[in-house]
Amino acid sequence: MHLSAQQKQQYLDAMGIQPWYPRVRMALAPEPFVSGPSVVAEQETPSAVAAIIQTSAPAPAADQRAPVPSPQDLPASKPSESPPAEPVPVSTEVRPTANVKPIHFGLGLYVLGPWLIVSSLSAQHKTQQEEAFRLLVAILRQFGNQDEEPSYHHVIAWPFFSNPNADQGKAAANQYVNGVIEHLVEEHSVQRVLVFGGVLAKLNDWDSPEGECFSLPRLNLPSLYKMLKDPSQKAKAWQLIQASSLYQR
Repeated sequence: MHLSAQQKQQYLDAMGIQPWYPRVRMALAPEPFVSGPSVVAEQETPSAVAAIIQTSAPAPAADQRAPVPSPQDLPASKPSESPPAEPVPVSTEVRPTANVKPIHFGLGLYVLGPWLIVSSLSAQHKTQQEEAFRLLVAILRQFGNQDEEPSYHHVIAWPFFSNPNADQGKAAANQYVNGVIEHLVEEHSVQRVLVFGGVLAKLNDWDSPEGECFSLPRLNLPSLYKMLKDPSQKAKAWQLIQASSLYQR
């Protein structure tokens, strides 16, 4: 059964599938295919060019032709005394194309009301996920946000590729993560960015806990999972919230 483009979109909408196109080029992605006439076919072959030159060049007159030497006039050729060339060894070693050491981290992305939440994940984040989310909702209430259910949730686990030759260092991770965040900012029309932990700050070399992220006000707080373990981290977060321009007194 052949479906038109409109019927395909209606079919995807009925199943709740939303197409998404990456905004950044993935690591080790092939070059885009460009269809067109072959360049080789448009060029003259060497034999054809030689034929054109031979037919277009005028033949010399009989009295102007160079005399052809006889075999007796030619010097005797000597055999070459140079030793035969040794074969060049070909290395069969497979070397990785990327020498950058991969980094490891996890990020949880949430959209609650006008807020985009970017939270650094700990190694045991699955066992503390509910507690961390309740703490997140309590912090957002300090900013006047009453939403308790996220409209979007996604987890980024880096390294992203299983290929050991892929570049999965800091620069590649920064490009991928920022591309995902930029897409979420446009798709969900968020107005503020709240960051927990130091992963996103290190990827972007942020020194100040408060600034901008894609032209939106941004605030960095300690990790949710560190605040669950260490009460002093909660006190630090509360001081940063009170000092922030986003805090509604």
